[in-house]
Amino acid sequence: MYLFFTINAKDYNFFFQDDTFIILNRWVINLYFKRNEAFRFSFSKPIPGKLIESTNNCTPINVTILDVSKNGAKVYCEDNTQLHSGNQIKLSFMIDDISFDALGTISWRKPAKTSYEMGIHLITDDTYHTTMIQSLKKLKRMNS
Repeated sequence: MYLFFTINAKDYNFFFQDDTFIILNRWVINLYFKRNEAFRFSFSKPIPGKLIESTNNCTPINVTILDVSKNGAKVYCEDNTQLHSGNQIKLSFMIDDISFDALGTISWRKPAKTSYEMGIHLITDDTYHTTMIQSLKKLKRMNS
């Protein structure tokens, strides 16, 4: 789907296509993505994880990790009664016997077949990033 409009015919034109916002001016084309991340790894077989809402110190909720990036994850959750956009959480999961734990915020939540999918923005550091990339590369090699 394209949406086209003009602010000043000789200087700027704007396009929207899916998740991309493009500004064309006389000299430069700038691309703006809703997800401004270097990569996103989708698992061929989703992996299990645990999610804890940090404000209420609740019991862990089982989730299925659909994809991950250095600063986020998309999860599927069947028990969603207490989870909403903006909730502070802790997400824990394992890749190749390496545990990943990060604090974060639920960015969005949308209905799925029998429950919800959620996008989580994670607060991570360089060690987390490096370990994540190495683990995903190893997992990819093992599955190839």
